[in-house]
Amino acid sequence: MSAPSTDQSPPTQTTTAAGDSDADSREELTVQLELLRERNRQLREEYLRSQQQTYRRSAIGLVVVGLFGIAAGVVFPDARTVLLALGGTGVFGGILTYALTPERFIAATVSGSVFDALAADRDAMRDELGLAGTPIYIPADSPRLYVSTADLPEPADQPLPSTDELTNLFVTDPDDNPGIALTPTGGPLLEEFRRSLTTPLATTPSSLVDQLTEGLVENFELADGIDTSVDAAGGRVTVEFTGLAYGRIDRIDHPVSSLLATGLAVGLDTPVRTTVDDTSPPVVTYRWDPSATSTQSDTASPEAATAEN
Repeated sequence: MSAPSTDQSPPTQTTTAAGDSDADSREELTVQLELLRERNRQLREEYLRSQQQTYRRSAIGLVVVGLFGIAAGVVFPDARTVLLALGGTGVFGGILTYALTPERFIAATVSGSVFDALAADRDAMRDELGLAGTPIYIPADSPRLYVSTADLPEPADQPLPSTDELTNLFVTDPDDNPGIALTPTGGPLLEEFRRSLTTPLATTPSSLVDQLTEGLVENFELADGIDTSVDAAGGRVTVEFTGLAYGRIDRIDHPVSSLLATGLAVGLDTPVRTTVDDTSPPVVTYRWDPSATSTQSDTASPEAATAEN
């Protein structure tokens, strides 16, 4: 019987070749990953430059139009006043546009993803705690969003926590109706909006709704269109939204709905409840107790007008 062969060289060579192949594959993937990262960085920079160039082209165009208007005012004395005014406006607008060119642009999908994560956690917290109450926006020193266990049909029947309790996340009072008190997403948005106003925040329902909806569409561009129906005496505002940012508005504390609710609560100085009808387009109803605020109407009564005269 012949002795078994002890030559193990072929398996060793095969194992070594396989190891080298894996190492080469990992190295190739690492190189490709670095190339993709570099390409993404370049694309972001190009996008930023293109957006900035759009603003700067607009600024240059305004300045050119303004200088042309000023020059025309010198040549045509009959229309000098109008042309100089237009020219000055163009130059000023161009300089302002150039100075206010944003240094950073954030895609809507990025902020939308951030809100999705926040909403998912808040929805999970509400479900696990068994909170069935309608969200209530309360105008404390810092506005709060209160969600309780019970869902009462009328705003006046809803027991609300004290100001001290609202500073806590978990509210153990009032009247054996526990809940949670959150910072509304509309709070920071309202502060930013108020800084952009040239007049104080309105304190009557119709004027306040007009201000807030204009801010949502024009200032923040969070909606393409908003239709409103205001019943000041009944303490109700119904709003229909089209072209919303951040996805479904029926999620808890959607920024668009939250800004309106927080603004109404602060402007009217009374708690505001929100209910969402998941229709197409979606409709949100804001309700408050009209007896809790003196601003039930946007127009003075005939007696008050007579007294003023």
